[in-house]
Amino acid sequence: MNFVTKNVPATEDDQRRRVFQIWNSYFESINRRVRADLVGEAKKKSLSQADASAIFQRVLKREVLALRAMRDLNQYLAITHATVVGKYEKEFRAASNAKFRGRRFTPATTKLLKECAGLLITKDAFRFSTSGVVIAGFGKNDLFPGIYRSMWSGIILDQLRIREDP
Repeated sequence: MNFVTKNVPATEDDQRRRVFQIWNSYFESINRRVRADLVGEAKKKSLSQADASAIFQRVLKREVLALRAMRDLNQYLAITHATVVGKYEKEFRAASNAKFRGRRFTPATTKLLKECAGLLITKDAFRFSTSGVVIAGFGKNDLFPGIYRSMWSGIILDQLRIREDP
């Protein structure tokens, strides 16, 4: 796939749109998980704003742990999650404002949300708007077909965001 990573043009605006799309979908999924936890807790007791904030942070902490456990994508090994969010700060704010309207976050919550957003790009987390290629075929002496699979998720930081199966 080296020919793809070297010859696919993507403007800075294209890359920014792609990051926004991924984060927008991701923040919506976080919202759904937070709502589900809130509903579950509200059935047990009346919730305060502090309770709701603690539930939101709990969801984010679980997500950070899950993302940290994932494999790093080779093309982003030298890039930190903070670098990603720093470069796409405007897109981060736009996606978080769109999905978390009216919510005020503590600095700790914002830090967790930014870590989740950055890790989502640099880790092997292909959850939103992916495409892919599968090639299968038999060699001359093969009993079973050989298979090549890859998943793509746009160009971000001038690198094709791709997972190739060995």
